Amino acid sequence: YKIENITLYRINIFNGYDYSFRNSPIDVEGITVEKGVEELLNRPTGTEVVYITQDQDFFNKTGTDTVIAATEFSRILGTNDYGVFKLNVKNVFTTDSGKKDAVTCADVNSTAAVIYIKEGENKIYKEGECLVLQGTSSDIIKVGDRFAYYLAGVVV
Repeated sequence: YKIENITLYRINIFNGYDYSFRNSPIDVEGITVEKGVEELLNRPTGTEVVYITQDQDFFNKTGTDTVIAATEFSRILGTNDYGVFKLNVKNVFTTDSGKKDAVTCADVNSTAAVIYIKEGENKIYKEGECLVLQGTSSDIIKVGDRFAYYLAGVVV
């Protein structure tokens, strides 16, 4: 379906909830996902928070695209009614923005997981205990959709 000039793909997953995506499953199949990345969201003593962090420069370069990318998968991870994993998700930056504390991959601990959205080749992988969603400025929403589809088991 379309909203103004944006085509959205509605897919019914998880308990009958419809999720809308900017890209179809076929559009994101070529983006590689390292097996087991979702395990990084399970912290040893229980996950109290999942930080989704990014560099301010990449955010500025993409406009709102990095925020849209994060929204695509945080809807599934979050505590909202249609969230599946029911995790406390917080969006932050890798440097102090004046409004939010800085969080980097170094901040992963026994109760906090970190998802780092960064610029580079389109792929999703582990970097130590950190989950990295990497994409070009023009494809970062596709990478976010790819991770959401992966979490939902639509494209594994």
